[in-house]
Amino acid sequence: PNPQVARGVLVDPLQWPATLISQPSGCTATFVGSRVILTAAHCVGHNQPVTAHIRGRTRNAVCEHHPNYSAEFDNKRTDANWDKTSADYAICLVDAGDAVAGVKFEVIGAGPDLVKKNAEVRLLGFGCSGDAISPDGYGVLRTAAAKVVEVPTAARPNNNYIITDWQGSESFKDAVGGALCPGDSGGAVYWPFSNTGRRIVGVNSR
Repeated sequence: PNPQVARGVLVDPLQWPATLISQPSGCTATFVGSRVILTAAHCVGHNQPVTAHIRGRTRNAVCEHHPNYSAEFDNKRTDANWDKTSADYAICLVDAGDAVAGVKFEVIGAGPDLVKKNAEVRLLGFGCSGDAISPDGYGVLRTAAAKVVEVPTAARPNNNYIITDWQGSESFKDAVGGALCPGDSGGAVYWPFSNTGRRIVGVNSR
């Protein structure tokens, strides 16, 4: 079976030491360097300060949205303006004096063929275990597999997002493969995924 992040498979947080739960947004975030946190743009304000609690210490950071991100979708959500917000990710830079040491950071993939169509990616997030209407079980790290059905192409040059095989309602009744749930936003998407290595190829968004 293909489990979902919603009602999905529990994972050991110790195997994901760079994955954080975000408050009060309820999002997921990932350390990708000693001073760099990756999350979804809709989870944080642009040029807004945040704090990260990791390894027993509070660390200060400032987040910046990707320049192509538009908050228009957040303010008035329609399918028509979704393409304008495909750059739904943000980088938070930790103060130099608060840099993190002793953590195995996750790696961001790069290159023109970052992920292939039909590839099985791995979703990760602290989202709920129920559904989008009744978000039970929030705050527990879960993972799920999802199949990529659409990747960026020359036909859509302004859109850099990938689409997975979940096409359903907010009740997840039509879910096939991994599905996202409130709280999974900002979590990393990994491909390839194995015991020998993994790299981030996306950020959970919609």
